Amino acid sequence: MNRFLDAVLAVETHDAQRSFLDSLAFVDGESFARYRAAFVYLTPEQQTELLTFMAYPHTLGTWDENAPGAYRGHAHFGNLKDWISGAYYSSPVGMQARGCKGAPGGVFEGSK
Repeated sequence: MNRFLDAVLAVETHDAQRSFLDSLAFVDGESFARYRAAFVYLTPEQQTELLTFMAYPHTLGTWDENAPGAYRGHAHFGNLKDWISGAYYSSPVGMQARGCKGAPGGVFEGSK
């Protein structure tokens, strides 16, 4: 999946690529700030905790010194989520998961 996402980003504008990379860097920065390790080296539980907080910053109020919605990580999480889910569901595997038969752009199950 990472190679497909790389291929999708390769044809995007420089600004779109920079935005995606900025969001990845933000996640690693938060990971270092909270756990003293890069995101990839966190335990699955720590990864889930960090991403859950980024997705729902109001749920772990002890982490957020600012008002809910003011946490910059939420926007970065949304950016990554949009890119990754968009790439997945437009990939051959994602199209199949959505019920599409054949190549992308093919016929969906139940449609005629």
